[in-house]
Amino acid sequence: MKSAVLFLLFFVSLSGCAMQPYGLLYTQVVRGESYPRPWVHGDLDLTRITLIGPARGEACSSNVLGLVATGDGGIDAALQDALKRAGGATLLYDVRIDLRTKTYLGLYSTFCTEVSGTAAR
Repeated sequence: MKSAVLFLLFFVSLSGCAMQPYGLLYTQVVRGESYPRPWVHGDLDLTRITLIGPARGEACSSNVLGLVATGDGGIDAALQDALKRAGGATLLYDVRIDLRTKTYLGLYSTFCTEVSGTAAR
């Protein structure tokens, strides 16, 4: 019985329960934020804005065994992807940012940033 309690306490201490909502065995979490002001890539001339429509971009990074992490899952990479998909847009307005995390048994994790909003040029 004592070893079972120690085993449980060991895994609870590894779970980081006071930090982000990550599960010990499996995690699938989405957290979001929004920014109503324009997010600009380049110069902004308010007299020449043309609305393009909805745009969405994503950037991800991954982690294997907590030892090797790769990828650019940052907001800027997701913004660049959204502007590229929007066909030459230079501005993203009414921006929403969702941060998605998936973890499998602590062995493999993905961290993605999704940016969406209204594209303009």
